[in-house]
Amino acid sequence: MIYAYTAFERGYPFVNFTPSPCLAPAAIQELALKQHLPFYGNDGKTGETLVKTVLARCSARGPRGALVGGLQHPGGGDGRVLADPRHKRSKLRSKGVSWPARSHAPHAGVRIEYVPSLGN
Repeated sequence: MIYAYTAFERGYPFVNFTPSPCLAPAAIQELALKQHLPFYGNDGKTGETLVKTVLARCSARGPRGALVGGLQHPGGGDGRVLADPRHKRSKLRSKGVSWPARSHAPHAGVRIEYVPSLGN
């Protein structure tokens, strides 16, 4: 929210590409509107989640049989947080996709393994 506020105060538009609800408060939106600045987003869905989301939509129409797998190796602070089993479970749940009722649910697995930073 601090980043959004700072961007709007300085006259810049803001795109939230994270799951943070930083653009949800009415006061933040009012500031952007007052400045005539565009603002968008809440979790940009990239990579694996995007692919699984697209497959879920296509699976309702097309042929059966999809295998979706993912292996993530986050380092730094994100990796350290996800090394904790509780945080990892939460992240793995959020990587799931609701498959359409007319569709079969393909095999979809995700693994997250922490890789310590090499300092580069």
